[in-house]
This record gives sequence, C-alpha cells and structure tokens, in this order.
Amino acid sequence: MFWKVSALAYIRRVHHLNLITDWQYKSLVIEATQAGYRRAEGDIEREDSLLIPKVLQLLSEDSQTIATIADELSIPIMDVQTLLFSPVTSLPSESGESITRPNLRLVR
Repeated sequence: MFWKVSALAYIRRVHHLNLITDWQYKSLVIEATQAGYRRAEGDIEREDSLLIPKVLQLLSEDSQTIATIADELSIPIMDVQTLLFSPVTSLPSESGESITRPNLRLVR
C-alpha cells in the first residue's frame, strides 16, 4: 500500500494518535533526518492542483494578466508565481507595468 505521505508526516501522525511514545517519536525523527528525509523524499511526487489551472483559465478569459493579479494583491509577480508553485504560463505577462505596493504605517 502506498499513501504518498512523507515519512516525517507519518511519524508525526502516529505520535499524535499515541501509537508511539515520546521517546520512540524522537528516535524515529532523528533516524529519518539522518536518512535525509527532512530535505526530500524522491519517491513522493508533488500533487498538482486541479483548481488553479481552472481559475487561471477563467482569469485569462477575463483579460486578467499576472501583473494585474499581482497588482490587486499588492505583491510582486514572482510572489504570485511562487504561490502557484511554478511559473505561470496560462496568463499573459505585461512587461513594464508597475506594481503598486501598499503604504505601511505603524498603528498604536
């Protein structure tokens, strides 16, 4: 049986369910870290969103661009791409469009 769950997530879950002791949990986390599972587990593919491509398609049909989305969110275009897990290719890019940043102020 394959669950496509990271080893550390599985260890955390069985500890949360009280199926292993605190000592066993700590030992397993140390072993998993030493085995390199904290950095990456090559046998687990990253899940792809089914919703994001549909939303991007609708936005594209509504003449929205990456730049306009970033502007409305007041974040850089690269942050929009990072939030979507990969470079956005579904929406056209507008070069040279400035993105307005919010004015931040201290509220006491």
